[in-house]
Amino acid sequence: MRLPRATILVVSIAIATPAGAQLAQPVEGVWHLTGHVVATGCAGRCVTRRETVDQEVVIANGQLSGAEGLVPGRGGWFKIRVVDRARLRDLLRGCIGYSSLRLGRFSGRLRVAVDGRSFDEIVRVAGSVSVLGRTATFSARGRVHGDWVRDAAAPFAPFTTAAVARALDAALAAE
Repeated sequence: MRLPRATILVVSIAIATPAGAQLAQPVEGVWHLTGHVVATGCAGRCVTRRETVDQEVVIANGQLSGAEGLVPGRGGWFKIRVVDRARLRDLLRGCIGYSSLRLGRFSGRLRVAVDGRSFDEIVRVAGSVSVLGRTATFSARGRVHGDWVRDAAAPFAPFTTAAVARALDAALAAE
């Protein structure tokens, strides 16, 4: 699934440890991700798709590391603040498959266990795409829990589907 990959990579683009805040760093290696993504695409009519996340990915050096986009929140959570919006937009374009993507709202929260061997992330994103003169809007929310499984040094495993892309495809085809 490409959207969970995007939510994980958002951390590498957006986060940093603010002065005085304590953020445990996730351990590099193979991670088992579980959770879900719900996406809605609208072009005349709205279509919603839900996908379950249950897979392993490899998080290598630097893909989840401290940078300056986390703001301390409540209950041990950090709010994800996007530092490089253009880079996030380009990442989402690649993950969703629409080069005309315009990024609207984005919000996210991250909580990493003290030992760095698990994390929870909640992300919401919205925007629009233009295809053949038609515009479709989308919104997606995802909740992912990651548990460290073992050491590894390979790059991310490929993802095969995207709830946002499927919802947009269905919405554009419905008109």
